[in-house]
Amino acid sequence: MKLLIQGVEIPLEQKDIILARSAVNSFVESVRIGTGRSSSTSLYLTTLIMMYKKSTELLNELGLDNLQYVMTLLNANKEDV
Repeated sequence: MKLLIQGVEIPLEQKDIILARSAVNSFVESVRIGTGRSSSTSLYLTTLIMMYKKSTELLNELGLDNLQYVMTLLNANKEDV
């Protein structure tokens, strides 16, 4: 599978996507439950904003071209095994 980010195709493994999505969903659900108990909707939204900000920051540090290159190499290595 390939994910398109700002015109750059990033190759991803389906099983990695499933595991990553599950981990993110678990975290978001924990935050949602915690904010429900504390009656703080702003905490939930702030957490989503900070997740977006941090993930964007980390991806920008790596660079999309570098990310594409690394993921292509990693996926090629998995096919060789």
